[in-house]
Parts: sequence; C-alpha cells; structure tokens
Amino acid sequence: SDSSADYRALWNKTVDATQRAGLIRLTVNFDPFSAEANAFLNHLNDGINSFDTQGAFSIGLMGASSTSWAIMRKVMELFPLQIGITFAIIFVLIAVVFRSISVPFRMILTVSYTVAVSFGAGVLIFQYTWSHGVWTAMKGVDSYSWTVPIFTFSILCALALDFNVFLLTRLVEMHELGYAPAAAKAVWPTGRNISFA
Repeated sequence: SDSSADYRALWNKTVDATQRAGLIRLTVNFDPFSAEANAFLNHLNDGINSFDTQGAFSIGLMGASSTSWAIMRKVMELFPLQIGITFAIIFVLIAVVFRSISVPFRMILTVSYTVAVSFGAGVLIFQYTWSHGVWTAMKGVDSYSWTVPIFTFSILCALALDFNVFLLTRLVEMHELGYAPAAAKAVWPTGRNISFA
C-alpha cells in the first residue's frame, strides 16, 4: 500500500548506513507544551511501550517537549513519595516536640486539610471559567502548571504546620496556667492572625 511505501521512504531517510539508528521527526499542529501535547505523548509512549522489539532495537522519545513531558511524568510519579516523606517528618517532629502520640495525628489532619483546601481553591480559580467575566486577565487560562502542586505542597505544609504549632503551644500554655476552657483562651488572641494567614 501507499503507507508502507511512505514508511520505507522515511526509514531510508532516517536510518544510517549501518542500519543501526533511526530518527522519525513528528511535527504536530498544536502547542508542543500544551495539555493536548501531554495527552499525545502519553498515547505515543504507550504505543512505543507496547511495541515488542524482542531486543532487536530500542525506541525512545527525544526533543524539548518530550523531555519536558518525561520530567513531568517522573516527578508526578514521585509526588506521592514526597507527600509520604513530608508527613512522616511532620509526624516524628511533632511527636518529639509535644511528647504526644495524638497531637501528630491531629497535625497531619489539619495540614492535609489546609493543603486540600488550597489546591481546591486553585482548581476552582484556574481550571474553571466562572471568574473570566470579572477577572479579564484569566481569559484563556484553563489550568495551572504541573509544577504548582510540586513546589507549593512543601510551602503549604510548612505554613500550616507553623500556625498549628503556634496555636498548640498557646493551648499548652493556657492549660498549664489552669484555664478551664484552654482552647477558647488560646484561640482568642491568636485565632484571627492564624485564620488570616
């Protein structure tokens, strides 16, 4: 068929004289760094991985957009490990500082809540068009970069942990001073600042 002749012509143009190397150049009609490109590269990679070469040769992707895609894919693959290590460190540090087994669980819960609400707000603002009518700079924005969760996760955890420690330290101080509603007394001077932060 015509397509086999096209493939043979492409093969002849891209394989060196020793028949050991080949290069197929793909040009797409969309932004090579867009979400559409990521979907295309996922599909292309799945196709390459399903192609059985029986060790005769190896197939790979190269180029700026595929390198960026490969980095994104690997980093997102390791993101759950980052979350686990971060929460493990928080758990151990809080357990040592407060000499308690229940306080670290509370801390993990409140830090998780803060991170989830922050990411949820980001999705509502950046991935939906409801704000485009009043916030004209957002027109055309339908997502945010994959790097945002990676870099902001640790910052959000640190911020949430910081203010949780302030509140818990104040709570312990009020309890040691003998105040019966220690939580109310601890939140009264610090609650607005923590909520604002």
